[in-house]
Amino acid sequence: MMDAIRAAASRAGRINFGYQRSKDLCVAGAAIRLHKAILSCVRNHRDFSEKMEALAQTLGIKLPDREKITLKQALANVCEAWKAKRLIEIDDGERRAAWLEEIMTQRALE
Repeated sequence: MMDAIRAAASRAGRINFGYQRSKDLCVAGAAIRLHKAILSCVRNHRDFSEKMEALAQTLGIKLPDREKITLKQALANVCEAWKAKRLIEIDDGERRAAWLEEIMTQRALE
């Protein structure tokens, strides 16, 4: 079983060009990008782009009303996203092993 997990990890590492991350960590990184983009729009008094709306829909995050969100709230959202990502990074090894095991199981069923 461990050999299969190691083989899947090695293969995932090659596919991702050496970066071996869990799905949760990738999602947390995308959430940070989205919140930073929201912060940028608030600072520059711009509307949200279609790509931001698509990313928010993919992540399951509801975009705030552009006129109602303040700079302080947007910055707090970025900080919260960073904190959430840091918590995921702390136990990412266990999450990654579970994720790779899930991938291995799906490939075995195919």
